[in-house]
Amino acid sequence: MDRNVRGKGTKIICVGFQRTGTTSLKWALEMLGYRVGGNKSKLLLPILQNRWHIVLRLLNRYDAVEDNPWALIYRQIDRLVPGCKFILTYRDPESWFGSVDRYFRLPRARPPMHEWIYGRGMGLIAAEKENTLAIYKKHLEGVFAYFRDRPNDLLVMDIGKGGEWERLCGFLGCDIPDVPFPHRHDSNKKREKRNRLQRWFRKTRKYLHYGVLLAYIDWKGYADFRREPGTLPAVD
Repeated sequence: MDRNVRGKGTKIICVGFQRTGTTSLKWALEMLGYRVGGNKSKLLLPILQNRWHIVLRLLNRYDAVEDNPWALIYRQIDRLVPGCKFILTYRDPESWFGSVDRYFRLPRARPPMHEWIYGRGMGLIAAEKENTLAIYKKHLEGVFAYFRDRPNDLLVMDIGKGGEWERLCGFLGCDIPDVPFPHRHDSNKKREKRNRLQRWFRKTRKYLHYGVLLAYIDWKGYADFRREPGTLPAVD
């Protein structure tokens, strides 16, 4: 890590859902010198099987993590790794769903990670607005309740409202860089261009992988996939 970052060794856990500014936060943390891990869908089975040593082994590779499944397992990480800092990237629910609708619009594969977060049969989140918003709001309520008496451990960031560097660096105790705070739409990064055949193979491979994994999950009968709509995973 860069020498202007204090508190080396303290893990930073982003507990914000996708489409709330998590990518901007990731870039900002990287600019501060943190090693940041993103979406780790391969952790779904270890979480369902309570193999937390696998989760911790992957977490130990990074200084900070964001995206799924990290936002859903903050309580477990807090117990297993004392002293973490938590950042909630927030977006107004209706605005958030509008972004979800644009990004995850059909046709899409049904991600097992989304089936876990939003409920079995509800993984096509752009098509299930009522359930999707219910899960998002319950997550926010859970985070606020969990950290109600620990204001120094949680930073809430509504990215795009201004003052991001001041709040983030004040929370982490590091110097404010002399560059603009990164925003996803400002980046010149572009998705890899693929020809039609490459896209077809990639989509087919994803559908097959997701289908096999969901069939295995259904066969095992994990309780988190049999819960009532609008409820969050229990996460033992």
